[in-house]
Amino acid sequence: MGRDENWRATVTLYDVTDFATPSMVERLPLAEGYDSAAVYEHKAFTFLADADVLSIPFSGYRYDLAYNQFTTGILLLDVDKTEGFSGAGQLNMVDESQGEGPASRSLVIGDVLYGVSKCRITSALLSDPGSVLDSLPLYTGSSCDYGYYY
Repeated sequence: MGRDENWRATVTLYDVTDFATPSMVERLPLAEGYDSAAVYEHKAFTFLADADVLSIPFSGYRYDLAYNQFTTGILLLDVDKTEGFSGAGQLNMVDESQGEGPASRSLVIGDVLYGVSKCRITSALLSDPGSVLDSLPLYTGSSCDYGYYY
């Protein structure tokens, strides 16, 4: 994880078969206006080696003519060591009735994916991250602070 020349958060896959001359397989920028805790903290992403799936927390604003809306969650990417990345799904964690902070971690227990922010824990099946199983608020106030806490 890092940033490209335009300061967009990016996921980059390198072939390190020859440690002396690593080569880039693919660089995938996140959507415009999005960021990831994994840019700042290497412990923020999870790689599921058995499934070749990379789990990355994201947050940002979706911009279009209809709305300007904060979104956060967990992005899942299939990883092919020679071909690069392909989309495997996304767990959305925003509760639009409450304020929301950015997703900062994910974990998998059995076949369940958990997204964690300082505001909530959200779960979904790893095979169907778009269908939320449950969401547990972690705050008692009327909204959750937007600050980054990794």
